[in-house]
Amino acid sequence: MTSVYLHGEEATPKPLITTDDITVRSRNLPYDTYETDTFVTHYGTELCITRFDTPVRVYSHPLKKTRLNVSYPFATRRKDNIKRAKTKMKRLVIQNFPDRQQAYSNPHFLTLTYKDTDYAKITNRDKHIDDFQVFMRKLRSMAKENRAVFPACPSGEIAYIATLELTKKGNVHIHAVLFNLPYYRSKLDILNLWTQIVPTSTINNQQLDRVPWGRKSAKRNAEKMARYLSKYLAKAFEDNNMPDDKLYLPSKNLKQPVLYKVPAEVSALFEEIFVRCYRKTFVSKPFVIAHLGVEAHTEIWELT
Repeated sequence: MTSVYLHGEEATPKPLITTDDITVRSRNLPYDTYETDTFVTHYGTELCITRFDTPVRVYSHPLKKTRLNVSYPFATRRKDNIKRAKTKMKRLVIQNFPDRQQAYSNPHFLTLTYKDTDYAKITNRDKHIDDFQVFMRKLRSMAKENRAVFPACPSGEIAYIATLELTKKGNVHIHAVLFNLPYYRSKLDILNLWTQIVPTSTINNQQLDRVPWGRKSAKRNAEKMARYLSKYLAKAFEDNNMPDDKLYLPSKNLKQPVLYKVPAEVSALFEEIFVRCYRKTFVSKPFVIAHLGVEAHTEIWELT
């Protein structure tokens, strides 16, 4: 998807939302079903508005999915799944990135590696995922119980978004962004957990870095972390014949972006934000949403 800035120049002041921007074409169908031309995803201080050229059919019931009336080749479906996974991961990072600085609230970028052995190969992918989940369980337990390593009480349970990278040698690395990691005395105590789980690994090849934080740069750093993870995801799954289930690993305690697709909910959201200071920062060029079989474009609205 290629994005273009409004009015040509990025430095040009972005227009505020007008009444023309909040129109929603829709019609009711039987059994709490609707056709609509507008979806809205709210994450962080941003709204992503998706406008369909052809209205799509949706259900008001939260457990029912948008009806799919199209079929398309496996290769196209796989590419579409990867693209959507990258978008979802980016929104999760932005949604969970702190918008104001608290004591030791900085997210951390974590890299866990394997020694160059047969176990490090992608054929053991499920075992690698289990290794990472065991690492996170041990880390959470340490944060709650070991005051020698974590002297400050945690502000909340540690959350994460992780993905796998496949190196040129075909070995797996795990990259993750950690949220709510409490203050620690030494990161070596944390990284040493990985060597306990994978005895063949060495602590020198692991990495844990605090993401720089600043009120003005928080959003930029969130997007930077999201791009890093998306790059590793794409590298692993687009360049190699890997199954696209579990494209990335999000913890269950992450704050989730909110998707509005029922026309009444979208209209109510528009009425609420119309009185707030939102600006439309850019609009994408038209593109095809393969799994719906329709053409659309997206708009990003940002709270100023």
